[in-house]
Amino acid sequence: MDFVHLRAQRVTRIILTAMCAGSITACSSFDGGPRPVIALADNLAMIRPYSMNVALVSFMASDDKDRQGLSKLQYRNLVVALYLNAMDAQYASFRTRLSRQRKGGSLALGLTSLGLTTAVPLVATGVKDALSALATGATGTRAALDKELYFDQALPALLAAMEAERANTKAEILQHLKQTVDNYPLDLAFAELNQYQMSATFERAIDKITADANADRTVALRKVGAA
Repeated sequence: MDFVHLRAQRVTRIILTAMCAGSITACSSFDGGPRPVIALADNLAMIRPYSMNVALVSFMASDDKDRQGLSKLQYRNLVVALYLNAMDAQYASFRTRLSRQRKGGSLALGLTSLGLTTAVPLVATGVKDALSALATGATGTRAALDKELYFDQALPALLAAMEAERANTKAEILQHLKQTVDNYPLDLAFAELNQYQMSATFERAIDKITADANADRTVALRKVGAA
């Protein structure tokens, strides 16, 4: 292999390494907000001593000593509060990762494509073909991502529906905590906590948007029929 080809390969490796490093830096620079003071790991650690089985057994115990000196009402409210905090922290982490992927990923891919295409005139002829092909591949990947435009535009509506569902479920739980332990025992609270957890899914958000749209359609058709 002659000197020109060796030099071309070396330059290609250097440029590709720089482009990859730039992409990683761009992705990691978008956090979507300050880091939480109480981290997700801390919230998860706080609920470990209160796993469902352990918490239910302690709740049903007749002696307050089995609940660290807490009454059934105090114990139930403590467990529910800890689980709510953990679920909220998990959701906040999900939103942060989603924001980073949307902003950093697109920007990094754009910078990579730009870097590859603008580097072509600066290198020897033996490298141009390789870089041009790589730039075409990066641009093609970006084009594929652009096909997700409709999803990207619909994402705010999906998140709004998701958060509305979470808020409604959380409000119900907080309202139920005002009841006695006989009317709202811990096992029922866990069932609603599970509903709260499941409300943070795109599937539930899509179902809610679809149901609302169908309801609006029904009302609109009635208005048309009565006109």
